[in-house]
Amino acid sequence: QLESGMSTLRVGNQERDWEDGEVLVFDASFSHSAWNDSDKDAYLLVLQFWHPSLSAEERRAIELAQLLLASRQAQIPLWPCWST
Repeated sequence: QLESGMSTLRVGNQERDWEDGEVLVFDASFSHSAWNDSDKDAYLLVLQFWHPSLSAEERRAIELAQLLLASRQAQIPLWPCWST
């Protein structure tokens, strides 16, 4: 059970306290942060949704960009490299 006023989510310039048993949904494309100042653990379920106005082509482009960024961060080549 959450301690009242001890766990907060900020999205943009708005802050909301987490309320036990309640759900918060927000647009993660805005700057956001969360904190828990209580001594109790907080568990979050994170789900991602496509914006409804994105076309299938735009979604594929975003997926490709995410794949490229992830592979770069993990230093995984996406295609074979040949040396001479």
